[in-house]
Amino acid sequence: MPPIFATEPLLVATGTRASPWPNRQEAGLAGVFTLRDRDDVAPLKNRLDATDGRIVIVGGGFIGCEIATICRHLGRPVTVLERGPAPMLRGLGRTLGDLMARRHRTQGVDLRTGVGVTALLDDGHGSFTGVRLTDGNLVDADLCIMALGAVRNTDWLAGSGLKTDRLGLHADGYCRALREDGSPAEDIFVAGDVAVWPSRLFGQQMAIEHWSNADEQARTAAFNMVAHSGTVREHDYLPTFWSNQAGVTIKAVGMPSIADSAAVVQGSFDGDGFVALFGREGRAVGAISLDRGRYLDFYARMIRNRAPFGEAIKTVEGGAAVRFDPGFAPPPHQSNQEVRL
Repeated sequence: MPPIFATEPLLVATGTRASPWPNRQEAGLAGVFTLRDRDDVAPLKNRLDATDGRIVIVGGGFIGCEIATICRHLGRPVTVLERGPAPMLRGLGRTLGDLMARRHRTQGVDLRTGVGVTALLDDGHGSFTGVRLTDGNLVDADLCIMALGAVRNTDWLAGSGLKTDRLGLHADGYCRALREDGSPAEDIFVAGDVAVWPSRLFGQQMAIEHWSNADEQARTAAFNMVAHSGTVREHDYLPTFWSNQAGVTIKAVGMPSIADSAAVVQGSFDGDGFVALFGREGRAVGAISLDRGRYLDFYARMIRNRAPFGEAIKTVEGGAAVRFDPGFAPPPHQSNQEVRL
């Protein structure tokens, strides 16, 4: 593809697609699904309606755990297989991931951590019948849902002269796409899940799949596409997300995943909800709540104001904060200068 030269402002918002099971033949078995957009929903629902057998979910991230919650709500037996030591490890860390693992198991989810899948099994006629695990066990099932994350839709930009990698299409702080030499393409903008851009607040490259970022980034990009010189806006986004699963509502603000310290500042792990504040190098960088999301605006202000972590936890509930190890471990391919959520 030749380099892109826009004669009118162009917005790239091609998003992501679900990561497939790597074995194409096994991925093509009847009864194997991914779930990423609305086109995936109808065939999955039809299959769910046609069977009442066990459902296997490969991947224990947020999507996998949310699907497991829905399956249990429908009264369906469900097994979640997660290679890591805890579910949602990238977003919650080990301590909160272990807590959510206990909640899912209490809800009847057969959650297995530290185990992977070596093969999808078929009946010899092209239909899925179960999985073989790395520990040698087999799990019989009627339906398999892959929850292995997402792939940025940048393939079509190969040879365009724009800077792309596994994180997505790179942009500057004003949502302008970057060329391979790092200079901005003045009339090409990028927004949403496909974008990776520098965060001034956190000093890191960010690639975020939350709808709130897609909404705010699109607004910034649209403004800058029609703005006069000198009036452009910077995409100054404070990440937020939420998830309903295992009978609780998880809400988060900031970047807990870069934390090296954490403390429960409201409620307790054993109570009816809590707020945990996360810090990095002595500064508040994120907060996560279970069933106490109404308090997060307070912590968002702390994070934006770069509040000292130690002082921040003393301002809540009379200094009764309980410190804990957040347990975040970036995957081998992720450096401490880039964050993907």
